Parts: sequence; structure tokens; C-alpha cells
Amino acid sequence: MKILVISTSPRIRSNTMALAEHTINKLTELGAEVEIYSIRAKDHKPCIGCMACMKLKECRIKDDMKDLHQKMKEADGIIFASPIYFYDVNAQCKIIIDRSYAVSPLNGNKVGASLFSAGSLGHSGALKTIETFFSVHGISNVGNVCIYNIKEDMPIAEKSARDLGEKMYKAVEFMKTCDFEPFAQHNHYAYGTHTF
Repeated sequence: MKILVISTSPRIRSNTMALAEHTINKLTELGAEVEIYSIRAKDHKPCIGCMACMKLKECRIKDDMKDLHQKMKEADGIIFASPIYFYDVNAQCKIIIDRSYAVSPLNGNKVGASLFSAGSLGHSGALKTIETFFSVHGISNVGNVCIYNIKEDMPIAEKSARDLGEKMYKAVEFMKTCDFEPFAQHNHYAYGTHTF
């Protein structure tokens, strides 16, 4: 079982990754192979909307995203760990989402989850962004943990993060027993509109 944790915080001591460690620890205790992919020191350019990926089946921009795309394809589960910037996921996270168009839909009985930390508001915007990412890629979303980094709330947040790891592990186990893609999203475009 391969779980990919995509950490989009540029900070060395990230509150979001401090939360994610509890999910990661639970997953590894249960026997999952967890890889942490941090955007720090990575070269991720924004999408330029060239649409070349529709013909090439990969992004033509030469940077570190090609490696991340391969990891996303190989993973059984994908966890986004993002701080909230201006009421949504941060720009580093959004670049990954935008550029994932080149490998859409990922499908393959994958499971997704998310972890967010914020100073105040913004969780609902981030949740919508990540839920849309999972939906378009045909990834089954097993949940999220959102925190405000309030000291007295941290024990509950840490337990919730561990519970999310266990839930993800069990969901991936279930997916691996299926000989079909029960939650895969296909034909997700409504022609003539930009809805799915």
C-alpha cells in the first residue's frame, strides 16, 4: 500500500505537517508505505493553459512536476496537507491541482484525504477545492481534518488526524479487493458548459 502525502507548505516548521505527522504515524503503524512529497526546494511552474497535454498525455513544461505526476499515478492514496492562504489552499497547492490536468483522470481505485491548518477562516474554500480535485480525478474522498492551531483543541485534532489515517488505510484495503473501479469518475464533462 503506497500513500503519497503532498505537503504544500513552504515553511520548515509547518503547522500543517505537524498535524499530518499523526496521520502518517497511524498509516505506518498499520503497515502502509508513506512517502512525503514537500514542495519546498521543488520547481513547480504554473499552468500556462497551452492544452498540449491533451495531445501529449503529459505536461510539456519541464520541471519537477513530472516526478510528482508519476508518484500520483503510482499511489494507492493521496493526502493533501495544505495551509490556508486567503480562504483557500495556498498557491503552491493550486499549481499542483492546475497542472494535474495533464494526468486527468487519475482513477485506479485511489483514495484521497486532506489536512488543513489556518489562522482564522478559509477551511470551506479549501475543502471545496480539494473535493473538486478528487471528484474530477475519480478519487474516493475519505475525509479531512481542519485545525486553527488553538492549543486546547490540539489533542482532539491529533486524534482526528490519526483516525483519518486508519480510515484511509481501511478504504485502500477495500479498494485493493475490488476487481473494478467502484468510485472512479468517468465522462465527467457536461458538453457546452464547464461543469462536471
